[in-house]
Amino acid sequence: GSGGGGSGGGSVGGVVASRRVVTLNLPETDVETDGGGGGGGGEQLQPFGDDAPALRKTKEQLDKEFWERMSNAVGEKNFRVWGQLERSMERYREMLMKRRDSLRDAESLREQNDELRGLLKQYLGSSVNDELVVPPAAYL
Repeated sequence: GSGGGGSGGGSVGGVVASRRVVTLNLPETDVETDGGGGGGGGEQLQPFGDDAPALRKTKEQLDKEFWERMSNAVGEKNFRVWGQLERSMERYREMLMKRRDSLRDAESLREQNDELRGLLKQYLGSSVNDELVVPPAAYL
């Protein structure tokens, strides 16, 4: 005949028509929905259409199950530990920000102090001080 090696389908105009659904038997914790048909050992051929079993899962169902399992990936104890770590890190961040502000203030005061020293030196070195009865340098 002219049909050729189809698997469960008929031949129409030299083209082999085959309809099948591939389901994978995966462990509950290792669901992969990448769609790659690598031909793993867990493949089962099932009929397509009205006679397909109701156990077939859509990609959306598999995705939903995966994310439900991932929502419980962290235990309650670890969740509490991470929450405390987050609060501690926030307090540490606030302390660092206060320290940054204090360092900025200290730098500003240092600059202001340098300016005042320069002015004091200028006033003490002025020739006007020599004409005073009691020069300011006498008290320093």
